[in-house]
Amino acid sequence: MEALQSRVESWIREQRAKILKVSWGPLQWRMKWPWNSDDREQRKKLQQEYERRKKQLHDLCLAVKADSFSDLQDILCCMVLSECVYKKPASELVRAVNKFKADFGGQIVSLERVQPSSDHVPHRYLLAEAGDTLFASFIGTKQYKWRRFRFSLMQFLRLMSHFYWL
Repeated sequence: MEALQSRVESWIREQRAKILKVSWGPLQWRMKWPWNSDDREQRKKLQQEYERRKKQLHDLCLAVKADSFSDLQDILCCMVLSECVYKKPASELVRAVNKFKADFGGQIVSLERVQPSSDHVPHRYLLAEAGDTLFASFIGTKQYKWRRFRFSLMQFLRLMSHFYWL
């Protein structure tokens, strides 16, 4: 046991001698006082940027009459899909969706998967997913029977909402 201890002690002495022989030279960085002055400025800038973006989102919610950020996301996703349903090749569709996402920021327009209808389908549509929400967007029509159906559907929904609130 003493032999092991003497070997370890001699190894420690050798390592200490090697370390002490190393020339450390002058320090390469200057120390500032107070150390966290840049940190305070950076936090202040981040807080100002956060407040500015929060105000922008609040103003956008007011402009589109959204009650919450979640409603704003849904409205913007619907808007993007309503515009992109008219894009003919799938590559053009993907490019348009990505452009809208970049324009609004990836967090606001949060479409994850967009699936166009097949080419043989007479009435084009898009299916999209954003979080736990599924969106369906249909291309407009000029056929009279569809307009009549939409009008009767709107009347039915208005009537049902009237009875619901009574």
